Amino acid sequence: MSDKKDIGSDTKKSKKKIVLIVVTSIIGAVLLALLIFSATLFIMRERGKASFGSSPAPDLNDFIESANDINDNDKGEDNPQKPDFDYDIYYDGSYYKYNSNIITLLYMGIDSEDPFVKKKLYGSGGQADVIILAVINRDNKKVSFVSVSRDVMTDIETYDVYGNHISTVKKQLALQFAYGDGYKESCRMTAEAVSNLFFGIPIHGYCAMSMGAVAPLNDTVGGAEVTLKSDFTEISPDMKKGETVLLLGDVAYRYLRTRPEETNAERLDRQTDYLSALSVKLREKIKSNVMFVASVYSSVKDYVLTNLSLGEMLYLSSEAVNMDFSDKMYTLEGEYVTEGEHAEFYADKWAMFRLILSLYFNKVG
Repeated sequence: MSDKKDIGSDTKKSKKKIVLIVVTSIIGAVLLALLIFSATLFIMRERGKASFGSSPAPDLNDFIESANDINDNDKGEDNPQKPDFDYDIYYDGSYYKYNSNIITLLYMGIDSEDPFVKKKLYGSGGQADVIILAVINRDNKKVSFVSVSRDVMTDIETYDVYGNHISTVKKQLALQFAYGDGYKESCRMTAEAVSNLFFGIPIHGYCAMSMGAVAPLNDTVGGAEVTLKSDFTEISPDMKKGETVLLLGDVAYRYLRTRPEETNAERLDRQTDYLSALSVKLREKIKSNVMFVASVYSSVKDYVLTNLSLGEMLYLSSEAVNMDFSDKMYTLEGEYVTEGEHAEFYADKWAMFRLILSLYFNKVG
């Protein structure tokens, strides 16, 4: 009898031991998978970080010299003496050094409701209705935004329907996207035109979004709260001038697309206010869960074009949660001129110069 009890006891112990081994193995496998996943994310993030190396300085001296040649120096006088420290720009009695630890991203809102598809013929891909630069300073952990008028006059490259280059002409910046293939080549050309407009500042990445992405993106983030500066009761009876409303679904889309009695500058302000409100909510979501960016991308992927890799997006998302986002949206100073049905905006070059100096350069000496 005692032998049988011992055998039964050993069997129970063996079963417990097997269960323990199985549970331990499962936990170990889960931990290993998490470790591999975390390591993969870390490697991807580090690769993304490495891709944003130091950037070459835009040569603003060419602009200063050309302005001096036409007696429009606006304090851009010649440097009286060579100092014993390194610098890139001398302006208004001070020396400035370019900050190469800055990342600049270009956002383009395209006036099309369709998913992005490469066009067989150039010239039918829509226009860049919204153009915004995100200037990410990794030294002071600050992100600044520059809203660029779609109507700003600048050099753009024109092509025929088969993609053959025709000439360089001065037209509204929004048209550069339209002259391309409506896909990545349009994005590349627009990024290049924006860089040239801003004296050659490097643009490290772009993101283009068609209007079809507005409703899903808006709702994934949780909507945007805005104070109405015009009457939008044609969209909803509650959307009266002065009211603060939460925009959801198709209402957000129609709010951005509707054109009440307002100037192009006022329309730009309205779009900027919406994007600022939405970005606040987006930052809050990412701060609580850095992988939320994957949910956002999944909701709009058919309506978004970007040259950023997943690693670069992970790196930027992880950096963004610890950065200070400026509440101010910089805009370009200048003058609007109406030619027939089309508006033309002529940017003040010296004002642009000072803006670039404040965002991309540090005073030295």
